[in-house]
Amino acid sequence: MKQRAISPIIATVILVAVTIALAVGVALWFSGIIGGAGSHEQLLILPDGNITNSTQGSAVYIHIKNSGSVDAQIISIKVGNMTAPLTGSNVATTFNTANNYIIVPAGKDGWININFTNYPFIPGTSYKVTIVTAAGNSYIQELQAVQGTS
Repeated sequence: MKQRAISPIIATVILVAVTIALAVGVALWFSGIIGGAGSHEQLLILPDGNITNSTQGSAVYIHIKNSGSVDAQIISIKVGNMTAPLTGSNVATTFNTANNYIIVPAGKDGWININFTNYPFIPGTSYKVTIVTAAGNSYIQELQAVQGTS
């Protein structure tokens, strides 16, 4: 039985080549070149927003920033147990709207103002604001209701 294995020099060359290939693959993956790993939305609901009650109804003021690298498309906003309309006269925003969603550009911040004419929020109470995007992400922030002027 004369079996010969590969020589130690060839084995070393193969191990070095495999190690270099793996290192290059990991480096590319971490840098986001493969699979677009570096492209994402990242919405922040800033705490300077609030919910204001007045004799005309309630208004929700949401300050949003997209610190991600791609535009975010908001498809749903929920305040407490109420789902807000994203289009119509009850919504004002500094962002563009299209096809029943709000577009928040990458790196930009702005406001979304929603009027609730038939829903009184209780001043001094915090309400959970949930924003859902087309990418399937949910962003949550507590906003406090305050009493506004008439």
